[in-house]
Order: sequence, then C-alpha cells, then structure tokens
Amino acid sequence: MEEIVDTLVAVLISWISVNFGLPESEVTPQVAFVPEVEMIETRLASATSAEQIHAIEVTNPRGRPDYGIYAIYSDETSTVYLQEDWSAQSPADVSILVHELVHHMQNQANLDYECPEMSEKLAYRAQRRWLHDFGINLESEFNLDPMTVLVRTNCWQ
Repeated sequence: MEEIVDTLVAVLISWISVNFGLPESEVTPQVAFVPEVEMIETRLASATSAEQIHAIEVTNPRGRPDYGIYAIYSDETSTVYLQEDWSAQSPADVSILVHELVHHMQNQANLDYECPEMSEKLAYRAQRRWLHDFGINLESEFNLDPMTVLVRTNCWQ
C-alpha cells in the first residue's frame, strides 16, 4: 500500500499544482494511517501549542456516529494523518488526501494567511473539484453544506 500511496501523492501534487497554481514542493509529505482517536488527541493537543494543525472535521459524516475527523496535516512534521480505514479506491477518501496535500503545498511555499481558516479556501476548492470530477460533492459525502464551508473558510474576528 505504501508504494500506491507514494505514487498517488506524487500524481495529486502535480494535479493540484496544474489546476490551482500552487508550486510543487520538493519535500514529499509523510502519510500515516492512524485511528481516529489519535487524530482527535492530536487536534486537541494542538489547541494548546504553537503547532499548526489542519483538520477535516465533520459531524456525523455519512451517517457515522463518530466525531468525524477524517484527516490532519501537521505543518511541523509535514505529515498527513489519515484514518486507518482510508482507501485509495474511494474518490471521497482520495479527496481527503487532496485537501491535506493542499495544506502541505501551502506550508512548503511558506504562504501566509490572514487567519488559519483562510488557508482552507483553496483546500476545500480542490477537494470540491476532485469530488465533482467523480459526480459527487462535499454535502453528499461529508455532510458539508455550502454555508458550513463558508464559515470554515473565513476569518470572523
């Protein structure tokens, strides 16, 4: 699986660069598959540290009863954390990787944003485009309506 993921990451980084203008990074992110509880703990720990963590969080995604942290990207370690049941065969799951790779590319390009939420705009745009190409969308796959995405991608202070 590691070889498949490495190839997929390389292809997706090129796709993001071509379609959204982010420079391809020389540093390839690490990809780790972890239990959701570990992502929740990492997300909570980042709230009390200076580390920048980007997470895809959804409440009751696809009817699941869990909290719904699908993935995290750590700027500090250049690591994408995906749920251990993530599948390269699922366009929705691959869209999660697309989202986190945008954050990796933003990090490697040293892009600055008015607030952390602003970095989510392009990540959701790329994810939305990936899903659209497979005839699905954020709402049907992740229970994310346009208003929720708007709130998560703008500074409100």
